[in-house]
Amino acid sequence: MMAKVLTEKNISYECIDISRESYDLLRRKKEAALSFKEEFEKEGNGEWFEMLVAQTDYADKSFEDYSKEMARYI
Repeated sequence: MMAKVLTEKNISYECIDISRESYDLLRRKKEAALSFKEEFEKEGNGEWFEMLVAQTDYADKSFEDYSKEMARYI
């Protein structure tokens, strides 16, 4: 939508695909959360752990599937 408006107004812009970086970050976030699961639970932060894992559900998909639904551009 934004690109369409910029084009209609003859405003030049550059678009950078950050989908791979976003996907890799989600995967690392999920790995980190899972590696500290016991610590989260010991500190009474089980709900926080569950939230982190839920936020990273797309990390379980292939990059191809992720990019179809969650492509990121700046």
